Amino acid sequence: MISTPRNSSNKISSSGGGTAFLIREPVTQLATSVPDFSSFESSSVTQQLSHSKLSVFNIYRPPSSSTHSKPFSVLLDDFSFFLSSAATTPHEFIITGDFNIYLNNPTDTLTSQFLFLLSSFNLSQHVHFPTHDKNHILDLVITSSDTLLAPAVSFTHITHPTTFLSSPDCLLTQHHSLLQHFTLSGGYTP
Repeated sequence: MISTPRNSSNKISSSGGGTAFLIREPVTQLATSVPDFSSFESSSVTQQLSHSKLSVFNIYRPPSSSTHSKPFSVLLDDFSFFLSSAATTPHEFIITGDFNIYLNNPTDTLTSQFLFLLSSFNLSQHVHFPTHDKNHILDLVITSSDTLLAPAVSFTHITHPTTFLSSPDCLLTQHHSLLQHFTLSGGYTP
């Protein structure tokens, strides 16, 4: 497990925030980093595969009700700056995470601005089903529209609270677990 806790200098409460990766061994990890942004938390990992590399960027944007939340205009500026780097990654990449944007409402002004930003970087969002217990699409999987990956995204319902890593602060009760399966051309599966 690779965990990136919320920056302690910004931490007001002890719950929520941070990003993490669960990686099944064996995999060769390459050093990566992402700049800090005020409107979302992020981390990344790059894996050396047999004949290619795959970078995965993990995003967590606090909900508008959070003391850590920033105005949507700040998110658009920060995410545009993030995409100017991530979307030019010279190998395959995936951007995933909890964006706390209601993508199930395409007529919403904020949603359409976010989708326009993705489109302007030639990116596709692959989650088209509710990922939250209130039937919202908040958790996203984003790739280049020209990707060699063949994304297949599904989910599983958690029917009762499950403690993750034996921590009472990590109850998986509001979001559905996303299962992501990507196949690289040549038959290599990350």
